This record gives sequence, C-alpha cells and structure tokens, in this order.
Amino acid sequence: MAVSFGILYSEIKTELKTSHVETAWIFSFFNGLLGLTGLPLGFLLHKTNERWLTVIGTFFLIAGMISSSFASKISTLYITYGVISGVGAGIVHYCANTIIVRHFSSKWCPLAITIANSGSAVSSLVFPPVLTASIQSYGWKTTFMLLSGTSAVGLFSAASYVAPDKDIDTKISKEAHHDEYKDDPKKHTEPLKVRKMAIEVLKNCKFMVFFISSFTAFTVIFVPSTFLPDFMRHAQRSRQEISACVMVMGFGNLLGRLISGAIATRFNQHVPWIHGLTLLGLAFSTILLAISKSLISLIVLSLLLGLFSGGFFGLYTAVVAHYLDRSHIPVGLGLTIAANGISSTTGMPLAGFVSDLYDGDDGAFVFGGCMMFFAALILSVNVIKEFFSKNDVSTEYEVEITRF
Repeated sequence: MAVSFGILYSEIKTELKTSHVETAWIFSFFNGLLGLTGLPLGFLLHKTNERWLTVIGTFFLIAGMISSSFASKISTLYITYGVISGVGAGIVHYCANTIIVRHFSSKWCPLAITIANSGSAVSSLVFPPVLTASIQSYGWKTTFMLLSGTSAVGLFSAASYVAPDKDIDTKISKEAHHDEYKDDPKKHTEPLKVRKMAIEVLKNCKFMVFFISSFTAFTVIFVPSTFLPDFMRHAQRSRQEISACVMVMGFGNLLGRLISGAIATRFNQHVPWIHGLTLLGLAFSTILLAISKSLISLIVLSLLLGLFSGGFFGLYTAVVAHYLDRSHIPVGLGLTIAANGISSTTGMPLAGFVSDLYDGDDGAFVFGGCMMFFAALILSVNVIKEFFSKNDVSTEYEVEITRF
C-alpha cells in the first residue's frame, strides 16, 4: 500500500485542489506512525506476543481505510489514513519482522526476511492496475473501501504466528557462546531487563552508525514512489502508463528483495556492504528521474528504483540483526523504526515544499537523491572499518530465552 500510494496521491491532490506539501502530509503521518509504533512495540513484545498485537494492528488498519472513504477534506485524511491506518500498518509491519528473526539463524535470516517482505513487492504489481481501474470506475473514496478489505489479510497472518523453537534457540546460543555458558550455565535463563538492553544497544557503535544512516535515508526513501505518478501526470502521461511504471517498480522491488536475500545468504558477513550498495544505487536512480522525459527512460528507471529499493528494504532488518545480539533485536529494531518514523514524518512535506518551490516534482527527486547519497556515505563508515579490520569478526546472534 505504501508503494502504491502515489496513485492515490495524485488523485487526492487533484480533486481536493491541494498543494504538494498539504497532500504529502497524509503519507507523512502514515509513514511516521509506521515507524514510531516500533518504539513501544519493542518493549511490549517482552510482555505479550506478535499474534495478538497483529490482530489489534489489523483492526486499526481496516478502521482507518473505511473512515478514509468518507473523507471530504484533507485534514480528515490526516487522521483517518495518516494516523489510524498508520498505527495499524506500523504494528503489523513490526510484528511481521520480529517473528521472523526469532525463528531463523544468522545464516538464513536475511533470505527469510526478504522472502517474507517480498509480499509488499507483489502488492506493487497487483495494486496499481486494480487501484487505477477502481479510481476510474468508482473514484478514490470507494477505492479506500477496497483497501480496507485487503487489509483483513493481517488476521490470517496473525493466525499463522507460532512461538519459536526455544530448544533450537538455546542450542544456537550455546554454540555461539560456549565459554560464557561454561562459566555461567544459568546465564541463558536470565532474561535481560528492557532498560539494560536499550542501553547496550545504544552503546553499540556500529549499530549507531547504521541508525544515523537509516534515519537520514528514511527522510526521503518514499519520494520516488510517491512523486513519480504526479511527475508523469504533469508530463501528460496516461493513467495506464503511470500504472505500468508503478507495476514495473513493484516487479523490480520483488526481484531486488529476492536477489539481495540470496546474495546476503551466500555472503552473510557482508550484509551491510550489500545494503549500502542498494542505497547508493537508489540515490543515483532517484536523481536521474528529474531529467527523464521519454516513457522508455521512465520504465527503465522505475525498474532500477524497484531493484535497489527492494534490496534496501529487504535487508533492512537483516542489518539490524547483523550488528545486534538476538535478544537485543526487538529493542534495536523498535528504536530504529521509531527514529525512521520521525524522519519520514518531516521528510515528505519537505520534499513537497521543494516541489512547490521549483513548481515541479523534479526538485523533490534531486533533493531525495542527495539525501540518500549522504546516508550511504554515513553507512560507509562501518563498511570501511570492516574492510580494514582484518581481525574484525561480525557479531553472531546471541539467543536469550525471553517470554514470547
């Protein structure tokens, strides 16, 4: 839904006669809460489990979509789609990632995450033509009712969530930390306090470099997919051509997730390298959009944007898991997603302001590409350090038995 929002963005902006900044705030609130929910969820998971949180998140998502179909003002959409649906989507997204890392070892975790998250890429293939046809036949308000129905799939996902195999986790933990358990055999039964885990996460220098880089990138990470449909519409492209480019981006996103996941599984110790390269490619592809005029060039760049964004999002959780012990992943992922939510909230309206300032979406693309490039430079600090540290051993997952 996040990738396909650009189609709705253009329709809402045109019908409600709003500026780029005003319309961008809708998706900004949605993305912000998509991330900000990660902070409390990182702590709540030590009290409950992913299944019931996902059920709650799904009902929020459905309620937000249904109420959006009755909106007649942009301010109403801020609340219905931006806040209510944003909270629901944030809960579902967070739980879907944490349940995976609790089931797979460091070797298979990147591939498992990319395969699971490829569902969003598949939706980018399915939703554009469906949304375009629905908007043409019934309008964007009724289209929100359609989205509310598809949101119910979260309930089926929640039903499939099961507790991880604690015996396997304990075995992995003992193998990775044999000496520790030899000295203190009861250590693995002592759950770490959440506050202590948060402090340890913030003291991890490599993780903090990734944290800052991610915060910077998420300021503009959704700029290409959100502003591309409106950019093409101003270039007198038809709805079918716009839909085709979004579908190509979705196909590339799916392909990028699967390829990056396979590569990361083969070269598990170099997950941050691969992640950094996808961010760099995404930066250059976004900048090139500003000078693209022909349909062929737009299709090619849509494919590249999909490939690189797929790799970026597909390996996002895997990088967090690469730098942190397994017991710290829920807290670390929660902190990162929450920070990304803050940057997403401010980034999209800022990109919209740049578009209004230069009277076109090309300004947003240049701004977004430069910010992504800067984020890639920040991430290169870890990559360079690992390259020159011959004795640097990448952190393996440490498994602590915590309440599920």
